[in-house]
Amino acid sequence: MDLDRVKETFIKHALIHEETEETGNYRRGNKSSKILFTLFEKIKRDPVNGPIIVDNLLNETNPSVLIWTSVISIQMNHRKKHSIAILRRLSKDHSIGQQRFNAKMTLREFG
Repeated sequence: MDLDRVKETFIKHALIHEETEETGNYRRGNKSSKILFTLFEKIKRDPVNGPIIVDNLLNETNPSVLIWTSVISIQMNHRKKHSIAILRRLSKDHSIGQQRFNAKMTLREFG
């Protein structure tokens, strides 16, 4: 698995998904979600590179990237406490708009 390519694709589609939540272009957002879920499976199935990718993505600053990554992290039980802390922080951050709600719902579902 090409770590950089997976990371770049993951970030790209997390950002597209975030943008489409604001613009209402749900067709495009659903397409990016499908790609993200495919990447989830690749990352989770790779015991060597998966944790490396998660670690790299958890160092990003974009809330959408962090929320999507936290789900993988929690499911892999890799840096789970750290991911839950990120979700808690984001769920209280009024400056991130819709992503605050997404963090709350993700925390409710996985935390």
